[in-house]
Amino acid sequence: MRKALLFLILGLYFLPANASTTYLNFEVEAPQKTKIQIKMKKPDSEEFNIFMIDLKSDNKVSTVVEIQNATFADIQHDLDEFRVYLKPGDDIYIKFLANAAQTTLSFSGKGAKDNQLLADYESRYKTGGHWDYEASYIKTSVMYKNYERSEKSPAEYYRLIGQENQEQLAFLLEKKNKEDISPNIIEYISNDIKYTYETQKIAYLIINQKRMGPGDFERVANHYQLKKDANTISVDLMNHPAYFNYVHAYAHFLFLPKKTNSVAVELQYYNKIDEHMSGRAKYYLLSKLIRNVYTYEGTTDLAKKKFAGLKKECPYEEYILAIEQLYGDLIIEMPDIDAPDFIVRDENGIGRSLSNYRGQVVYVSFWAHWCKPCIRNFEKSVQLRAQLKKMGVVLLNVSIDDLDEQWKTALAKHDIYGYNVIAQNVDEVKQLYGLSTLPAYYIINKKGKFAYLSDEENRDILQEFRDLVNE
Repeated sequence: MRKALLFLILGLYFLPANASTTYLNFEVEAPQKTKIQIKMKKPDSEEFNIFMIDLKSDNKVSTVVEIQNATFADIQHDLDEFRVYLKPGDDIYIKFLANAAQTTLSFSGKGAKDNQLLADYESRYKTGGHWDYEASYIKTSVMYKNYERSEKSPAEYYRLIGQENQEQLAFLLEKKNKEDISPNIIEYISNDIKYTYETQKIAYLIINQKRMGPGDFERVANHYQLKKDANTISVDLMNHPAYFNYVHAYAHFLFLPKKTNSVAVELQYYNKIDEHMSGRAKYYLLSKLIRNVYTYEGTTDLAKKKFAGLKKECPYEEYILAIEQLYGDLIIEMPDIDAPDFIVRDENGIGRSLSNYRGQVVYVSFWAHWCKPCIRNFEKSVQLRAQLKKMGVVLLNVSIDDLDEQWKTALAKHDIYGYNVIAQNVDEVKQLYGLSTLPAYYIINKKGKFAYLSDEENRDILQEFRDLVNE
């Protein structure tokens, strides 16, 4: 029978060299549905292998997977979701009551001890449901009992979760000393205890953010040492759900307690993560933001601003590949292009080039004396331009008039706010910037590259410029 099963699954799984057959055997009591889903992360990838099997008439089913190294598989049946630990050559029998797996899971066969310890730990400490907090398409799950505890004072809340953390560590130490358990499963549960605890610590601030002022926030964050480095310790840790959840919580923590009404909140999250995190965790989150903004909003704004730079900097190819696969041909619209340099003269004849402003955000406005829309836009945007200048944006108003007299006459007639200059070589500038029509506006970031604002209707232009200035 197992030989037949093996050939059946070959069509569903790519079999790596030196892979070993591992058996999974299920028995479900009182099932309402027959489908069981098995989900396993592909090595060095953001993708998963997923396949379905059906319970037989006796509510049992056996299947095989081919794995090279020890790994985890996520199992889903109806409302039940749980994780099993697989080693090459294991032959695991899994039994549970439908829609009550978290408290009824039992294991037997080769590999059973590791999984029974994991199930016992989960049933003792991870039941009761979760409350989810989501912002900027990043979700953090908080144990519901701690959500309820968050109404208590900080001292009482942290005392309770600290006490539970110590109980969990004692439970693991006792099992470790008494049972013949794989070191990998001990490490897995140890990391779950550690990062679940760190997440629940941050959760107090997430839940109470509307009730806490900046002073209270800083006091709690400093007293309970929440400002930690969220780097990964190893590649394997990036497959750990508790660590993922902690990384998400830390991203929320970085953004608190500063609030914004900007529609471009994802960009602000991106900049906070980019500034305060490092290692694989940082690039995981940055790529997740770029992918989720497009998935849920259908907008390429964040990718236009950030993807080219991320691609150059990120050492983890799987994150870049995941973005490129999602965006497809749209990715070609997001080049990391240097703004062509050009020379200008001001009213006193002093020459400068665009490259002289490297390290500053430059808002270039191309115009001419005959362009009425240009003049009108200058007049309408005086207040906005003043605010931009105040935050450090260089307002470079570049005339492409053929004659200096035309340009100076227009300047004397109209109060054009900003640094007014005329292009030294008009024909060359027209060609470099494709100035077939006027007005034309370009934003140049601190690195001398083209930058883009959101194209959303309710965009917060000032905030988006502020983000560029703060990069």
